[in-house]
Amino acid sequence: TLSYPARITVVSLPFKENRFRDLHRKALRYPVDRFSFVGVGDSTPEAVTGEQRNSVVPFTSDPYGCHGSLEAKRRGRNPWNVATPYPKGCEELAGLFKYCGDGFYQGPLPWDASG
Repeated sequence: TLSYPARITVVSLPFKENRFRDLHRKALRYPVDRFSFVGVGDSTPEAVTGEQRNSVVPFTSDPYGCHGSLEAKRRGRNPWNVATPYPKGCEELAGLFKYCGDGFYQGPLPWDASG
């Protein structure tokens, strides 16, 4: 469509809000004032503990899921090693999709200038 959304709203289980708002959004460098989260449903204490242990802690030190348990989880979800078409079909995000370095991606992103 040659444009990006003015806002992003994520709808998921309430206990995932911290991960999406503070980790994934930040890794994408998407503006916090243009992001919202809607929590739907209930969660068990076990789910909250599992989210912290299996997602929040690993993504805190590995924001793009490139290493360790996050890499293994991603590979397990793609058993036939089918490449995602996004880098080729969305050149302005290719650097972000390919990034697996230390720290946050510093290349240009379409929403950087859209303020």
